[in-house]
Amino acid sequence: MENLKNQKMESLKETKYKKLKAYLKKKKDIDTWRAIELFGETRLSARIFDLKNKENWEFTHFDVNKKDRYGNTVHYRLYKLLSFPE
Repeated sequence: MENLKNQKMESLKETKYKKLKAYLKKKKDIDTWRAIELFGETRLSARIFDLKNKENWEFTHFDVNKKDRYGNTVHYRLYKLLSFPE
């Protein structure tokens, strides 16, 4: 039973991963909030790490500071795709 649960989780991760890859190929950048909204991906930095180290994708990133609706400064990272292997 536990093995089946793990297989389902791996399949779900793979689907999120594939969707993220397709999105990045098309849009070229993403931030944490967009990843959560579109794919339910709460570990964007880990997925970017995987793409960089396992699949040789190249990224740069920018730290963004903005005000939220309450006037508080919020910090997040924007990842920009530079290149990926065909």
